[in-house]
Amino acid sequence: MEATVRLFLKASRLNPFFFVSSLCMTKKRILVIEDNLSNSEMIDAVLTEDGYLTKCLSSSAGLAEMLTDFVPDLVLMDLLLEGADGRELCNFIKAEADEPRPKVILMTAALLHQIPEIPCHPDVIITKPFDIFSLSANIRQLLICQEDADDQREDQDRP
Repeated sequence: MEATVRLFLKASRLNPFFFVSSLCMTKKRILVIEDNLSNSEMIDAVLTEDGYLTKCLSSSAGLAEMLTDFVPDLVLMDLLLEGADGRELCNFIKAEADEPRPKVILMTAALLHQIPEIPCHPDVIITKPFDIFSLSANIRQLLICQEDADDQREDQDRP
C-alpha cells in the first residue's frame, strides 16, 4: 500500500496540472466517504498532495455533522457503502447542505446498468478502478466551475 501511494505522489509531482491547481486555488475542502481503508488512504494521500484539505469517513455516520463543521466544497463517496447507499446520501447532501452546496462525485465498482435506479443527481459518477489523474481532473473541473459560479453570485449581489 505504501509503495502504491508513493508511486501516485511521485506521478503527481511530474504532472504540471497539479502545480497549476495549487497556484490558482485556495485550499478547497474535500470529504471522502469510502469504506475500503486502502482506497480511502490512497485517495486522501493524493488529494492532500494536490493541496486540498481532506477529511475521511468510513461510513455515513457523522455525515451531517461533517457538512456543518468541515463544510466541504466537494464530497467524494463510494456508491455502495456498508449500511448506506451513496445515491441516498447524495440526495441528502443536495437537499440539506448549506449554500453553496458541495459538488458530489460518486464512485462505484459496479457497472452503472447493474445498479437498481434510485433517482439522484451527482455531479459526476466514476467507475472503479479509476485513473487517479482522471479523478484529479474531474475534481479540479468541478471546483473551478463552482468557484466561477460563486464569483458570479458575488458580482450579482454587489450594488
